[in-house]
Amino acid sequence: MPSLEYRLGELERQMNNVLRYGAICEADYPNARVRVKCGDNITGWLPWFTTRASNDVSWWAPEVGEQVMLLSPSGDLAQAAVLPSIFQVAHPACADRPTIERKVYDDGAVIEYDREAHQLHAYVPGDALLEVDHDVTVVAGNDISATAEGGNIDFTAELGVITVLAKSDKINVIAEKSDINMTVTEGKMTCTAKDEIALISEKQTRLSAPKLILDGIIENGTGQHGGGGTIHGPIKQIDGDFVSDGVSLQHHTHDETGLTTLEPNGQGEVDEN
Repeated sequence: MPSLEYRLGELERQMNNVLRYGAICEADYPNARVRVKCGDNITGWLPWFTTRASNDVSWWAPEVGEQVMLLSPSGDLAQAAVLPSIFQVAHPACADRPTIERKVYDDGAVIEYDREAHQLHAYVPGDALLEVDHDVTVVAGNDISATAEGGNIDFTAELGVITVLAKSDKINVIAEKSDINMTVTEGKMTCTAKDEIALISEKQTRLSAPKLILDGIIENGTGQHGGGGTIHGPIKQIDGDFVSDGVSLQHHTHDETGLTTLEPNGQGEVDEN
């Protein structure tokens, strides 16, 4: 039987190894293992703790130089697991209040929530990608703002409809220094309003199509813009009179050598060809 002195020494060694501070010196990420240097000793390849490792799996690997703690059942370092991580002089804490949860990444990205300010903040120096198989719903108690400082904002519905709805106010689309283009490659574009639809331009408004249908009364606005105008091609007016400057097309007459001519008989037809 080992001596009492040996057994006490072995027990002391095992107790000292139950919890050990160290720093990661090597990493084998494909196998999820690291080696830890504790003083002059270097452990074998050990797993590290993670938040989930079953049907749900999480991954946030510790790196070389990161200060950790070893948890060794019965003081056997060969059976130890690595518990990341501990702040150190080279890598101090990134916040100083208990109301903040913050993650700061080496490339400058930041994800944080401040429960005191009720604010979620995410900064990514590169791109951000959100992929969802079904619906995405964004609900805000106040405003929702989307700004592209150096590029475009694209909304694409490959198999459905894009709906922009303002239930109690208005929708503003503003291009301060560029154009607004609306294009329908297949199908039609419909603009419907219970009140007025106004197209206002400081230069000109162009309606261009093989066929234009104006279904309603046409009258000059109070602004009295424009003046003369030119229409190329035939015009056919059906049902009702055409009055220009108080002169009726159907009922006007001419003075002819002191006599008054009859009204137009309306039997002529405009050749649309």
